[in-house]
Amino acid sequence: MMSIRLDPETESKLAEICARKGVSKSACVRMALERFIAAEQSADPHAVLMEVRARYRLTGGERTDKAERHSELLKEKLRAKHRR
Repeated sequence: MMSIRLDPETESKLAEICARKGVSKSACVRMALERFIAAEQSADPHAVLMEVRARYRLTGGERTDKAERHSELLKEKLRAKHRR
């Protein structure tokens, strides 16, 4: 058995969610902990990266990271210099 202390704001938000979902606070906290534990146990670095990229819209076909496309950028600069 376990007991946790929550600040009043967090406890209020938890109570609202539980009332809306029709579950007890204990059940809600248990579900959240189960999800957290499962995520920690299966923390595949590639999956985490893909999740972060999706969350911040870093995919979408366009390569936004300059470090990833440094050679491409350098080639563009050299071509532009020699076109003058």
